[in-house]
Amino acid sequence: MQSIGDQKIDVLINSAGGNNRQIYSDILNNSIEDFDEVFRLNTSGTFEVIKNIVPLMNQDEYPVIITMSSVAGQLWKGGSLPYHIAKSSESKLLDFLSKYLSEKGIRSTDLIISTVNSFYDKNIKDNSMTPEDIFSVIKFIIESPEYLTIDKIHLRHIKSGGAIA
Repeated sequence: MQSIGDQKIDVLINSAGGNNRQIYSDILNNSIEDFDEVFRLNTSGTFEVIKNIVPLMNQDEYPVIITMSSVAGQLWKGGSLPYHIAKSSESKLLDFLSKYLSEKGIRSTDLIISTVNSFYDKNIKDNSMTPEDIFSVIKFIIESPEYLTIDKIHLRHIKSGGAIA
């Protein structure tokens, strides 16, 4: 890991995650390697980032960790089962880590996101959030009083068709 010198980190926004496009929607066609790859990226990767950043956090400034997880971890409507299981595990990991982090004076939030307009699918543009929408919520979390921890926020567009857990 690269050194940041004497600097301390006040905010970690953990937005890594993803899915293997080759994974089949037919559940039994997925291999254990498919599950492992997606789990490593979404759940193990989240743990690894938090594990390495916590010692670098500025304990004097009430640091905050925001992990952008997914409604896919709360609700499965078909599609890639490995992704859904990995995102479910990621949210559960954050549940367990929140008490530990709180004892270290670190606030943490699981930002559970539904459909985001990432501009790769024009069909979802009118019923999805923009990156600016998500930034507004992240700003709200960061600027909240240091004595408050917002454990979870479920964020979805009002026209998303009820994609809510």
